[in-house]
Amino acid sequence: MTASWTVLTSHDEAARRAAGRRSFNAQRRHRAEVRRAKVIQMVVERGGLGHGIRAEIARELGVSRSTISRDITATICAPREPRPKALHPTAAELIAVLGPLGERLAAQDCECGPQHLEEPRHALGHVLKFAAETLDAVEEGKLDLPPEDVRLLEGLRDRIVALRRQ
Repeated sequence: MTASWTVLTSHDEAARRAAGRRSFNAQRRHRAEVRRAKVIQMVVERGGLGHGIRAEIARELGVSRSTISRDITATICAPREPRPKALHPTAAELIAVLGPLGERLAAQDCECGPQHLEEPRHALGHVLKFAAETLDAVEEGKLDLPPEDVRLLEGLRDRIVALRRQ
């Protein structure tokens, strides 16, 4: 039977199809978990992964050798956890990251005096000045930056302004 892609389906039918897919995929995941437990048990019983063990296990379970290899990889090798993405760095993290840039900017053209150079928030003031001047140059058409860089500078500016108010 061929499916006609031009025929609209009702919401009820689409929901039933989605439920069927979820159920089928849940059953597949369950079968894979049971098979993986058997694979690990068989590997332990055979004393490891010597020559021909994967093919032997695959024949016993009625699956391909590559499936057994994937099962072993999935159970033995720990998956890498993704690095958590920090949406908003803390004040201390922001000062630590931007401090060196602020110190370099302060050393170039700071008229505030040497007593302020050790203060982290003073260095952030110079980073804020740099971000604001760069954004002004973009607005005046003197500098062309990609939109993502402009958004980054605007976010940085807003974050530093919030820090300096604290």
